[in-house]
Amino acid sequence: MGARELTTAFRNRQHYIRILKEKAREIAGVQSSGSVHFEQSKLLKTFRLHPFESSLHVPENWKQTSKQRLLESLKGIVPAEKITNCDLFLCALIHPSYVRSRSVRAAVAMPTELTYTGSSTLRLLREVAAVHGLDDYLQRDEIASVTHKLQVSDLILFDKAYFVECGAHYETGVAIPEEVRLAAATALCGAVTLSEDVHAAALLLDQLRDLRNVQTVSGAVGEDQTSST
Repeated sequence: MGARELTTAFRNRQHYIRILKEKAREIAGVQSSGSVHFEQSKLLKTFRLHPFESSLHVPENWKQTSKQRLLESLKGIVPAEKITNCDLFLCALIHPSYVRSRSVRAAVAMPTELTYTGSSTLRLLREVAAVHGLDDYLQRDEIASVTHKLQVSDLILFDKAYFVECGAHYETGVAIPEEVRLAAATALCGAVTLSEDVHAAALLLDQLRDLRNVQTVSGAVGEDQTSST
């Protein structure tokens, strides 16, 4: 890309940012004036699991435990009422292999809007990171660790027998196949984006990345101390 193209791209980016800031100020002004009432989307208010609970056979207290964990892990990222007043985040923890019925699967098992939105969000953030030279941002292993860092890995519902039969995707002794963890992380990212915005998803992933770096440094320090003794 030549100097002229770079200048044009920079100018367009600055113009786009200026428009976003202006729109943000307009929305903030309307909200503070109280002239318009912003209601939560019907998509987010829908309790999808209720009509299918008898056929889903989810573990006892799974819903309550999952919501409580998500409330703790997503504190400061997603308002509590958006987690408790809808089933989107719970649906992100139900892998399609867990549901036999095709119609029920489409409705509650990592539904299309979650996976598509999550995939688009992750792809966008990776492209933005690449522009800034962060080529290792949101690689496969980092995304696969999202559910563990959110403390919901053990709450993901999937058919273990299915993955044992697949063989190549599921190693004996591994609690959760990587494919399942990747799918759940993508769906959860989609739920955050749909309930809040891309910025909230980026903040969450940044927090998890910082946690990963802290754990890496702590582990290295521990190894150094052990070797010195």
